[in-house]
Amino acid sequence: MDETSLRELLDSALVREPPIGPLAVRSLSAGIRLRRRRRIRGAVATTAAVATVAVAVPIVVRALGGSAGGTLQSPRSVVYIDSGANTVTPIRSATGTPGRPVRVGDGPGPIAITPDGKTAYVVSVTGTVTPITIASNTAGPPIKVGRSPQGIAITPDGATAYVANWGANTVTPVSTASQTPGRPIKVGVHPGSIAITPEGMTAYVLSLGRTG
Repeated sequence: MDETSLRELLDSALVREPPIGPLAVRSLSAGIRLRRRRRIRGAVATTAAVATVAVAVPIVVRALGGSAGGTLQSPRSVVYIDSGANTVTPIRSATGTPGRPVRVGDGPGPIAITPDGKTAYVVSVTGTVTPITIASNTAGPPIKVGRSPQGIAITPDGATAYVANWGANTVTPVSTASQTPGRPIKVGVHPGSIAITPEGMTAYVLSLGRTG
């Protein structure tokens, strides 16, 4: 085999890939962008799922025993859920079946249940707290508290419910025996959550605003 034939044989063995033209470059770029969009959509979907769980958990905790950070009271066999339309819905925890919605004040929010499981107190943004007798699922007369209440907690002995009035910068104590409000207590700006010590001697109020 002469030198020319050998060179032709080597050239045919070392086949090079054809150069990428403009159309191929655009197709490659489009494919990269598509993969990026898919990754972004997947990340957004995962974030949305986590956000749904993060929102759902505080709602359940609030329904079981007051504002976030407050004392988690025993709901016994009934859970009350804010069902909208100015009502709350009792749900039997043993069966998961809902009962008849109970009418409360406008814009119901946090719910707290007394330690003995007999009464639920529903805070309404219009400035009232509605007591519900759990045995019969009937609402009593609304109790007037402060402006725009946002949080509620009940003492371990069940004697007093403390309501944080966001719009009035006060906390209103409510006697659970007489269902009457006491003298408002001045606290920080925009009070929200309330936590009560286990022995019931001190209530701590979280204020979300700033003074000065």
